Amino acid sequence: MFLLLSGSCDESFNPSAPFQRRMVVYSVLTTESDTQYVRVYASYNPPENDPSNNQDEQSLTDATVTVSSDSSVHEFQKIVLQRPDTSRYTSNIIAYVSYPFRLARGKTYKLTVASATLGTATAVTTVGGTAQISPVNFFFLADPYSVYSDTTGTADNLYGMDIYFSGQTEAFIARIDVDYLAPTAQGLRPKRRQIPIAVKAAGRNAWELIYPVARRIPLVYRATQAFSFWGWYDLLGKIIGVEDGYGSRFVQVVFRVIHIDMPLYNAYGIAHNFLDSNSVRLDEGDYTNISGGFGTFGSLAVDSTVRPFLNASSRSEKPDFHIGRAILRPGPSCSSAGREGADSSESLDGCANRFLHLGSHATTHSAHFWSSC
Repeated sequence: MFLLLSGSCDESFNPSAPFQRRMVVYSVLTTESDTQYVRVYASYNPPENDPSNNQDEQSLTDATVTVSSDSSVHEFQKIVLQRPDTSRYTSNIIAYVSYPFRLARGKTYKLTVASATLGTATAVTTVGGTAQISPVNFFFLADPYSVYSDTTGTADNLYGMDIYFSGQTEAFIARIDVDYLAPTAQGLRPKRRQIPIAVKAAGRNAWELIYPVARRIPLVYRATQAFSFWGWYDLLGKIIGVEDGYGSRFVQVVFRVIHIDMPLYNAYGIAHNFLDSNSVRLDEGDYTNISGGFGTFGSLAVDSTVRPFLNASSRSEKPDFHIGRAILRPGPSCSSAGREGADSSESLDGCANRFLHLGSHATTHSAHFWSSC
């Protein structure tokens, strides 16, 4: 009986389904450029089910690529680009490019990729509409070299932007960038750095920088992104005190809103939210909006508002500041969950709830508002 049972269980288990070679397409169209790119590959069957064992990129070279909208058709040409990182793949990058190709807001574009070996794949994306950006409490950023003169009471101070959307946008990221000129041996060099929205304690004498993440457009088509003062303070400490020195010349602040279409946001959400630290599953989430293949075809649209610094000049002497001074000072926390335009995952300092409802009048009434916090 034992021999009979043991013989009946002598079947190896193969978790892999039968392999089928399919087309894989990736492309993100953007309003920030007049040049658009499409990458086309073929799927592959990795040795021992380990993708890292595959050392040859399966670029597809016989594809015909077009993107159409209404009566216009943009044809893409195959090009070869130098690969910046050759740690895995050593061959050059094969891509398809179209120039000049400027996107129109709110318009739907259809991608068609035809291959003699792998058939035809199609997908569509709708470019996001426009957004009106209203900076709030810009005076916290206006004079970088004076921000350290007196930081008393600034832990609860907030600034940011109010955003009004016109539609056609599934999700967005609101960020603030700083443009400045960094001194080098060859002269001043332009740089751009992103300001964190907050600083979170991550242990004794350690902190974690929190940056904006993608979130859905509220039903009222209005949102607010609030920033804690200490994110700005930390960035200034890196620029002036560590990396570029007090000869840096601050030029302008750029308030940016990045519109994300539905396919790209779905791919982003599955890739970032599927993994569960408490799950026994070993697989990872996957998403595709490519009919006849795999991959993602999406679009980004960008709006921005620029504010120049009030004091853009450099300092001849080192300003009085201490990197990280009081940056971990505890303060009241407030949850913005359930409020229109608020991101419940943001951990901001006190007064955030009132800030979210203050709107574009924050600058006008800032003195009275902050004195009441």
